[in-house]
Amino acid sequence: PKYRELAEVPEVPQSVCPGHPKAQRLIREMLGEIIRAHPHSRCIHLGADEAWQLGLNPLTKPTAQKPGGKQKIFLEHVSKLVRQVQAAGKQAMIWDDMLREMPLEGLKKLPKNTQLAYWIYKGHGGQFKPELVPHLGTYREAGFKVFASSAIKGAGNYASSAPHYRERMDNVDWWVEAAETHGPLAGHIAT
Repeated sequence: PKYRELAEVPEVPQSVCPGHPKAQRLIREMLGEIIRAHPHSRCIHLGADEAWQLGLNPLTKPTAQKPGGKQKIFLEHVSKLVRQVQAAGKQAMIWDDMLREMPLEGLKKLPKNTQLAYWIYKGHGGQFKPELVPHLGTYREAGFKVFASSAIKGAGNYASSAPHYRERMDNVDWWVEAAETHGPLAGHIAT
């Protein structure tokens, strides 16, 4: 309740409102704490995924209603955080899902050396097909280091107490094949 006013939609506090000055300050302070708590880490993962409510708050709605407005809000918000991480001498990583529909010129607005965690969690019988990674070429063209991101638990049913191991291993298998056949990936994250 203390932070509800900082959400993009107070009733659904999944996303912070990037247009709220207090939210900006809180996020930057929290990020500073994380950086200080992990002095030897090389990378900070900022999240930045599933911001589906972006542009619904009265502070962000006017910008969001313009062409490319939601993308602008997202890029400006995330770019500030990436620069904060980079200023601390670390690499910044974000999830890729909010970038998937963004044109190449928008992607290039993120700070250089931003790393992407490209998540796709389906197993597909362990068989890789190029259409499974439709954004990989665009991400590389924009200059991102791309990490494959497979799921160990949760991607099938968040309420399950155990993963579906065959599906999870199939997902890892085809990501390996993707790296082997479509050029190297920067690494692999088992989420």
